[in-house]
Amino acid sequence: MAPLTKETYMDGLRSNRIPTANLIHLKIFETSWVNDSDTRECLQMALDGRRLKTCLLLIKQNDPRWREIANRNIPRSVFGSIEVDTVDQVPDFGFLACFETMPNFDTIKAKQINCLVIYPSAESFTLIFNNYRIRVVATVYACAHGGSEGTLPYICFGPRIEAVEPGTQIQTSTSVKGAFMFSMKTLCPSHVGKIYTVNGFF
Repeated sequence: MAPLTKETYMDGLRSNRIPTANLIHLKIFETSWVNDSDTRECLQMALDGRRLKTCLLLIKQNDPRWREIANRNIPRSVFGSIEVDTVDQVPDFGFLACFETMPNFDTIKAKQINCLVIYPSAESFTLIFNNYRIRVVATVYACAHGGSEGTLPYICFGPRIEAVEPGTQIQTSTSVKGAFMFSMKTLCPSHVGKIYTVNGFF
């Protein structure tokens, strides 16, 4: 464990301010060697286990949003997305992110939009499963939509989405773009175009 983190970690253990379940010490150890200063700062905030885990992951990825997650300051949103009033304003073959429910499903189909629904409702699940043979079901960290802790399921479908092969390790994405990338089987962020959200559906 890197020196600054180690000092804070030991102090936290003595005062019972550091979570110890689920091998969290290994994540702290790994993250401290990526960014000792930020890891120490994170530990000093005395976060609960789930939020600490999310923040450590972001620190490892050099994502400065970890402080906003720690302070619960991020509203629900998709980083860098374009908000529009109706799904008609999303380009054909574009990328749309939704939360629980979707705007006009017939329009999504007609425009062949690639769509990702976080924490889909039962109605959303039924519509997607009845209309799309290829879809990806996986999980995303809550910070991807402005939540503060934990993971949420998502379902992704559309013309550029590829089926997950049997035996593939399902990864938990840290961003909506990352979830699209996993669902498209690509490692290139530029393969995901501008991500849109529709007012009232995220």
